[in-house]
Amino acid sequence: SEIPGLTPRPARKQERFLLHVDVDVANGHFPGQDEVLSHLRRHDEQASLLQERADHLMLRPIRAGKGYALRWLSQRWNIPLEHVVVIGGEPGDLYMLAGNTQGIVPSERSGGMGINADMPRIELTEQTGAAGILAVLERLHAKE
Repeated sequence: SEIPGLTPRPARKQERFLLHVDVDVANGHFPGQDEVLSHLRRHDEQASLLQERADHLMLRPIRAGKGYALRWLSQRWNIPLEHVVVIGGEPGDLYMLAGNTQGIVPSERSGGMGINADMPRIELTEQTGAAGILAVLERLHAKE
């Protein structure tokens, strides 16, 4: 790794459009996400960084992700985003959940996602698991 404190995971633990990197938090060598992005730009690379845990960083192409795919599909098929319900529970899902879609986040998965009152179209479930998602879907259907 060219950046101290970052070690790519073995190839078998990588995904096609997502690079998984271990962060050396024990020795405090990780320079931070801004430095990683600056390093990538100096090498003419662009990526989105996702950090769900202090010891794990994920990099994906700048225009890759569920949110971009959803918006492309919506435009391609003329489906207004206001009529789309999405369910997500990871920090990487925030772009997909934000905006004009109706988002549902299972309460047990909402920690660390940064969801707040300024996001009125994202609802947290009151119950865990599928029962919570179904309850929100029923509530949304009753509003129509």
